[in-house]
Amino acid sequence: MRTFLAIDVGEESVRERMEEFGRRVAEVGGSVKPVRKENLHMTVKFFGELSKVEVEEIDERLRGLEHESVRIVYKGVGAFPSPSRPRVIWVGVDEGSRERLMPLIREVLGRLKGVKGDEKPFSPHVTVARVKGFGRRASLAKLLKEFEGFEFGEDVVKELKLKKSELTPRGPIYTDLYVYRLGG
Repeated sequence: MRTFLAIDVGEESVRERMEEFGRRVAEVGGSVKPVRKENLHMTVKFFGELSKVEVEEIDERLRGLEHESVRIVYKGVGAFPSPSRPRVIWVGVDEGSRERLMPLIREVLGRLKGVKGDEKPFSPHVTVARVKGFGRRASLAKLLKEFEGFEFGEDVVKELKLKKSELTPRGPIYTDLYVYRLGG
């Protein structure tokens, strides 16, 4: 099964603002698919296709995770790989949130050392839209500039989730396999 470890955007008002921003990106033009608010999350680690045994090994490693919950502020926007060649439009977290979040991420990734999966370094962001083709780059650049310092709101990271992803023509369907609650 296709799996990843994630931090869901928990605060409803934050999810609504992110979803609205994704819709604004799509309105600018091109072939853009906004992410539905129930799917908004930060990917901690993408594993790809795993067997049931491999999923259970990950659960074993993450069980008993003892870390305080983390307050974060979602702020700013950008595009991967770049605003001039966008494939993904994202919302970031502010500098203080990164500092508070990284000890948790280091602990989690340390527990997962040696587990197969994407080796890209963790970059705290929430994908709000995926771009297949974009014709009006100047309009997108203007929108990204307009929102570059926008604060989407505050959230508290209270849990991590190991998720299964099923790709469908209407978009991915995410199912929580395991939930790891944080203290505090």
